[in-house]
Amino acid sequence: MHVLLGFADGIDRISQGIGRRLIWAVLASVLLAAGSALSRKLFAYYFNWWSELQWYLFGAVFLLGAAHMLQLDEHVRVDVLARRWSARVRAVLELVALCAVAVPISAIMACLGFEHAWSAFRHGERSYMADGLVIWPVRTLVPAGFVLFGLQSLAEIVRRIDVLRSPPAATASAGDETAHPAGRTPR
Repeated sequence: MHVLLGFADGIDRISQGIGRRLIWAVLASVLLAAGSALSRKLFAYYFNWWSELQWYLFGAVFLLGAAHMLQLDEHVRVDVLARRWSARVRAVLELVALCAVAVPISAIMACLGFEHAWSAFRHGERSYMADGLVIWPVRTLVPAGFVLFGLQSLAEIVRRIDVLRSPPAATASAGDETAHPAGRTPR
C-alpha cells in the first residue's frame, strides 16, 4: 500500500503544480478581456483572436484545473448529506463514485478528445473567424484535462481504500465537518 500511496502523492504533486500555474492563465485572461474592452472602446480597434485566446485560457483553467479541485476536495457534492455521514461511509460512497463514474468517463473523454484533437491537427483546422487561431491546441486540452482528472481520480481511489483499510477509530466520526474521507485535511 505504501507504493500506491507514493503514487497518489506523486499525482497530487502534479495536480497541485498545474493548478498553481493556472493562476497565471486566469490573470492573462482577465488582462486580455480588459485590453480588448479598452482597445474597442478607446480606439475602436478589435482583434478576434483576443477573444479566442480568452476562451482558450478559460478552457485550460477549467479542464486542467479539475484534477486540482478534486485533490483539494473542492468539487461539487451534496455536503448537506455528506457531512452527516462518518468518514468511512463517505469513503465508500466516494470510492463507488470514483470507480463507477470518474475513471470511466475520464478514459472515454480522453480517448475521444485525443481523436478530435488529432483530427484538428492533421487537417490544420482553424477558427471560422477572419483572424482566428488554430484549433488543435484548445482541442488538446480536452484529453489532457481528462487524463489528469483520471489520474487524480486513481490517486483518490487509493486514498479511499487506505481509509477503509485503517481501523475504524482512526477515521473521523460522523458530524466532524472538517474530516476529509481520505484521512487528510483539504488544502
